[in-house]
Amino acid sequence: MVVNVKILPLSILTCILMVGLTSAESEDIFNLKFDYKMSGGITNVFLSDLSDSEGKEIIVGSSQQTLVGGAGWVSVLDKDGKQIWQYSLPGSILCMDVADLDFDGKDSIIACVFSSVHVIEPDRSNWDISTRYSYRIGAIHVNDIDDDNFREIIVGSGSGSMNNELFIINKNKKFSWRKRINGQANAIYSADINNDNQREIMVGTVGRQRLLDYSATVTVYNSTGNKLFSYSTENGVTYITSTDINEDGKEEILIGCKDFLYVIDDNGTELWKYVTAGTIRKILVEDIDNNGKLEIILGSNDVYVLDTNGELIWKNNVGAEVYDLQTVDIDKDGLKELLIGSETAYLLDSNGDTIWNYKTENIVKSVVAGDIESDGYIDIVLGTGGGNIYVFQSETYTKKQTATEYYNTAKDLYNKKQLENATEYAERAKEIYTELDDDEGIRNVENLIEQIGRYDLQINQLRLEADSYYNKSFNAYISSDYVNASSYANKAKYKYISLKDYEKIEKCNEIINNSEYFLRIESDIYLKNATDLYNS
Repeated sequence: MVVNVKILPLSILTCILMVGLTSAESEDIFNLKFDYKMSGGITNVFLSDLSDSEGKEIIVGSSQQTLVGGAGWVSVLDKDGKQIWQYSLPGSILCMDVADLDFDGKDSIIACVFSSVHVIEPDRSNWDISTRYSYRIGAIHVNDIDDDNFREIIVGSGSGSMNNELFIINKNKKFSWRKRINGQANAIYSADINNDNQREIMVGTVGRQRLLDYSATVTVYNSTGNKLFSYSTENGVTYITSTDINEDGKEEILIGCKDFLYVIDDNGTELWKYVTAGTIRKILVEDIDNNGKLEIILGSNDVYVLDTNGELIWKNNVGAEVYDLQTVDIDKDGLKELLIGSETAYLLDSNGDTIWNYKTENIVKSVVAGDIESDGYIDIVLGTGGGNIYVFQSETYTKKQTATEYYNTAKDLYNKKQLENATEYAERAKEIYTELDDDEGIRNVENLIEQIGRYDLQINQLRLEADSYYNKSFNAYISSDYVNASSYANKAKYKYISLKDYEKIEKCNEIINNSEYFLRIESDIYLKNATDLYNS
């Protein structure tokens, strides 16, 4: 079958390309894998490989108020949403963590109820230790503070404004030491902030009855419990972390409170503070946009992203309150997305634009992302206050992002007239769009492939014409027909200029220059002969 293809002028083809070939976003870029209803409202969600099987398990902490008090559960789901086991607790979960305590590559689950710390080991055996009867645990943190190859469980517990203590639980399931503290612990963190090879412990407090509207303190202790310094805050402390944000070799302490972020140095001197319009429940410090500089991400009434000097980079009004957030590079492009738990679940890109949101019946209290199935694709897990676990797969989104990247690369290569490479990337994009049944993506990429084909035909026609003129110029040149040699070479040259064939342009220039040289010689000979004839 013969196909008649009309060759368009280069200017029209370029205009068509510049108008743009855009790919529309699919409405369902994250597919819901399963929705599991837990006992009680969800407080925490973690991912861990507890069973040594392929993939990861989903660890869920949930609580419920009953007529006789509270109840709590630690539940473990497999990658398909089936409950593997459940551990009942004697009350509501106050705080929870998952960590490899003894560095054996297997995680233990730590859950706090009333005054006690309950630890579920990888083999499902369990033990617990009580801080003190009538106490209530307000915060925990897990870290190896004394370099004994065991991550100590650091617990803040107390009964009110007067009786509050910090407890260190060691590998013998006993207290290494305990320390009376001023105020009720609400946030704990540990790190080597002053670069002395010893980990310091930072404890943030709240006011009476755990209210955030009272002034509070952050107190820093060394690993044996000696106080190093205290720092006062205007409102209750809700989150603490530390990292070296000014590249001085020592870590700065970032303190999240109601309405305020404080940044202090390793001696307790305030460096700067930032005002938000709500309680800061999460602080992350990461390079989310891959520019080589750290950003500070705050989960408060909105999501705030600051530079390390406290200047606002961007803000997204994701909801009245942010309850949890995590960074994750879902499509593995080097730029991190932000997964947000609020009234709705949100996914933001590194510039603060909303990629996706999912409306749940209850607030999203906990979020986590990871490769649950070990298939190379990130899964998103949401835990709601109503007790639902939602798990979404990102395969569709990741593939779409890859297809879009190939498509944009093809367009760039087309602009650069690298047609063979442009076609290769366009075909890659088409293959993925076809797999995803993305009709608009298929149409766009087929339009681009057609344009590449038309342009390729025009380029081939242009080259045939240029080569024809060049061959005529060369034949004329070797036949000493320098007038036609120069004329045909000029015609070939202008076409090679359009093709950006600099080698052939140079060859045309050589024929043109040599032809003009020999024409001058011939002219001189004719002139001399004419003069001689005239004089004779």
